[in-house]
Amino acid sequence: MSSANPKKIGENHYQIDADSNLGMKVPVRIYANEALLQKMLSDRTIMQARNVASIPGIVSHSVVLPDGHEGYGFPVGGVAAMDAEEGMISPGGVGYDINCGVRLLRSNLNEQTVRSKLKDLVNDLFSSIPSGVGSKGAVRLTNSELDEVLVNGVNWAIEHGYGSSNDSDVCEENGKIPNADPNKVSDKARKRGAPQLGSLGSGNHFLEIQKVEEIHDEEAANRMGIKVPYSQTEINEASKNIVNIQNVQNGYVRPLIWRGSEMMAISAQKNKVHVAIATWEWGSYFDPKLKLNGIKLNISNWRRPAPNTIPWDTKASGLYMICTLSKHEAEAKGYTDSLMLDFEGNIAEATGANIFFKNKNGELHTPIPDSFLDGITRREVIKIAKSKGIKVVERKIKPEEMKDFVGCFLTGTAAEVTPVSQIAKNNFKVCDLITDLNKSYQNLVRKKSAA
Repeated sequence: MSSANPKKIGENHYQIDADSNLGMKVPVRIYANEALLQKMLSDRTIMQARNVASIPGIVSHSVVLPDGHEGYGFPVGGVAAMDAEEGMISPGGVGYDINCGVRLLRSNLNEQTVRSKLKDLVNDLFSSIPSGVGSKGAVRLTNSELDEVLVNGVNWAIEHGYGSSNDSDVCEENGKIPNADPNKVSDKARKRGAPQLGSLGSGNHFLEIQKVEEIHDEEAANRMGIKVPYSQTEINEASKNIVNIQNVQNGYVRPLIWRGSEMMAISAQKNKVHVAIATWEWGSYFDPKLKLNGIKLNISNWRRPAPNTIPWDTKASGLYMICTLSKHEAEAKGYTDSLMLDFEGNIAEATGANIFFKNKNGELHTPIPDSFLDGITRREVIKIAKSKGIKVVERKIKPEEMKDFVGCFLTGTAAEVTPVSQIAKNNFKVCDLITDLNKSYQNLVRKKSAA
């Protein structure tokens, strides 16, 4: 075997040893199975990886990841580290392919429905989506609007209806560069890049129609030992239908899954799994008058259990028993809700909502969700805060630290964004930052969808 050919050194792991006759300074490491490796060998991917191994100042290895394919001098899917003093920058490894990625759009269509109309669908997509060299997108912007794109990045697309609210979570640096200065972009680059907004572009960019063979989420499926008889898509569609049928405008939707009564014992292996979806009008979880001035919490005597004692990351009804006991205890003492600590004595959450604190520097601090649910609203509020340039710190928070915070609020599907004015002997202000976050959240969740 030639020294220029990959040799297997482990499962899905190949190497080409450094060969000075080829100018290589370091070995090439390839992470791929046999099928992917053969595809890489069918074009110039491996040859380009060897060339990268010859770049002055390269450190350790020239690496090819499983998505490796032929690029421009430097293989797409290639990785290399360079010595800060003796190394060099390869435009093919940085400039050409930076921020390149894959976006998955899921439909509720099945293969049987699509297969007979596949040709027409592909033709319609081709005629509707600009692509290729010289194509122009459907988005037309003025120079000042283009500046907004350059500064806000993917958040601009999300705000204008071209993306989903969680898209920025899976983009490098959340889809924008801090302190970006649009004045640094040349007129030539603007003229070349602006028309491509709203297009597929050219080069390695592609659009495919694929079908999902299997969905692998073994942990989620097996966590409670329940095999749900419906797919997530079917449950989502049924939820939307029941909301429309009931004409719920400001309410709550709760899919429920439970075991039947075929076996009356600790073991429930043969019990039938049932699914129901409930929805109802539900206004503010807390009294709106109380929310204006902030609600009051005591500190519960009950604690969130250790993560190795119960499936804490599921929305299982048994987990709410201590929440109910804590809530009753708080109400009996004249409080609205109760703050729960975790098994280590750190701040965890309220009985049905996550908690945030604001410090004197305008930062938000929130507990790490490692023994309680990482709520949907919590995640959304964090994204809103970051989009406003607010620093969010997720960490362990001791109860005695509350005296140093100036603001506090709860987040939850029902609680939404609820200010807190008092926890035990600690007082907080309903500050502008909390009010603004609540306003932005309300605008998001009450936004009307296009007809």
